[in-house]
Amino acid sequence: MLKKLFILHLLVFNFLNIQAQVADKVILSIGKVDITQYELEKNLNIFKVDFIRKNNSNPTSDHVKEWLQSFVNHTYLLADAYEKGFDTLKEVSAKVEGMEHLVLSQPGGLLDEKMAKEELTAGEAEDALRAASKNIIVEYLDFENYQQVVKLIGERVVRNRSEFDNAVTKNSEVKVAEFKVDTLKWPFALFDNKIEIASALKSNEIIFFESSNTRYYLVHVKDIAIRSESDMNSIKSEIINFLVREEQVKARAKYQKEIEQKSQAFINNEALSRLIKYMANYWGMHEFDKKTFSDYLQLNLISYNFDKQTKTISVNQFIDYYNYLPLKRAIEQEADIHYYLQAMVYDVYAYQKAKEYGLTRERRFLLDKENYKKNIIYSLYERQMREGINISDKELKEKYDLGKAGFIQATEVNVSIYYFDNLSNAITGMINLKKDGREINKLLGIKNVERKQLNNQSTLFPDTVKNMIFSINNGSVLRPFFHNGQYVVVVKESESGQRVKNMNEMKEVLIKEIRNEKLKYRMTAYLTDLKALYPVKNEINYKVY
Repeated sequence: MLKKLFILHLLVFNFLNIQAQVADKVILSIGKVDITQYELEKNLNIFKVDFIRKNNSNPTSDHVKEWLQSFVNHTYLLADAYEKGFDTLKEVSAKVEGMEHLVLSQPGGLLDEKMAKEELTAGEAEDALRAASKNIIVEYLDFENYQQVVKLIGERVVRNRSEFDNAVTKNSEVKVAEFKVDTLKWPFALFDNKIEIASALKSNEIIFFESSNTRYYLVHVKDIAIRSESDMNSIKSEIINFLVREEQVKARAKYQKEIEQKSQAFINNEALSRLIKYMANYWGMHEFDKKTFSDYLQLNLISYNFDKQTKTISVNQFIDYYNYLPLKRAIEQEADIHYYLQAMVYDVYAYQKAKEYGLTRERRFLLDKENYKKNIIYSLYERQMREGINISDKELKEKYDLGKAGFIQATEVNVSIYYFDNLSNAITGMINLKKDGREINKLLGIKNVERKQLNNQSTLFPDTVKNMIFSINNGSVLRPFFHNGQYVVVVKESESGQRVKNMNEMKEVLIKEIRNEKLKYRMTAYLTDLKALYPVKNEINYKVY
């Protein structure tokens, strides 16, 4: 068995340290744009995943063939975008840089993965494999708190099977704990995934364990069965991924402490207070307009040490960093600003470390970066084409009249409005309210509850929130939002009356629909010209897809 574990151990470390081959052969060239096999297959996989999610079935060969043709057409338009200089736009480079830093430094990102692989030792791998080879059959008493433990067995230690059986018998009478029988398998959640505990267990052993969620377990190991070789092979990848994830968390925490010591970051509380006071008008946003913050842009929010120099982060730099992040959470409270300021300092150090590791030169990373850049360029190109489409009043009215029957809305809605003290409690409250948990005393952090009737002219909430309330079904719960200094969750109770939304209310939606329709038609016609304009070299092997 140990020989098999050693072989599996070698496979683990080969898996961790050998970079997968990347299919970087160029298989499609149009104008100045080259598409590699890696890029094509990456985007094809995204299409397949999205298709399955929407249709609950795999795409057929015809669906894939249609997608491949649309991808080639997309590349013609991309070639036109490059020809017109979209690749040189500042917005493109800023967004690509944001993605690059995110991929490298985010939790579970490339840097965490690299640091984890360096930390993972042969001994840890062997311990994990040895533990994973066991199925541990147990019976145990599950206590909610230590007071229950004392009530059942006092402060004494249960040492053998006889004493365990006595505790189980007594529990059947007083019903303090819950008696359970189970087969524990990797990664042994009952023991908080602690491999060293599972590795050391023997048949007929008694163990008392306190979990991280402050539950207590009195466990009798009835038997230990060894898993088959085929069974072990089937969970090999799971074991590897688990070990890497565990090491990622530890390595990141260690590196964060190192950065804290080196950076000596200092927050300018006076400047931050001024910004927060002003920004409170814009909580919940995912993007900020610099013009709105013109009086604050030069304020320095934080200073830190890096590369033997003192660096600063201004409001101007903070907004740029946040706006260009490809993935982000909305800024809804002061803690979010602190989070992103700390992330900016971490990114500076992490990017330098990633470069030292050579991560920014790895082929797969460079191809992902190039693919993301092309997607940004195309989206900006498409946006410019869309915004350049003019719509007449006549077209707008015709579109409105055509869909008028579907623009019916209630005239009044009755809502329950729950006010919470912080975002975390508001999210928990939303979940409970979705389960129809309307018992106010069970909602953590609840400050107040109001019952209101809203109509089209109500000014209690911004129009975006009000429109959302009118559009959702009765009984639906809105996600929390920040309003007048509080976190709010709204439940739509009922609605009454009917009215047809006027054209002014529908204008933005109608303009978007008309532009999308015209854009599709315009691009189809435009493609004919582009195919005659740009040279193409297509080496896609359609048969393999």
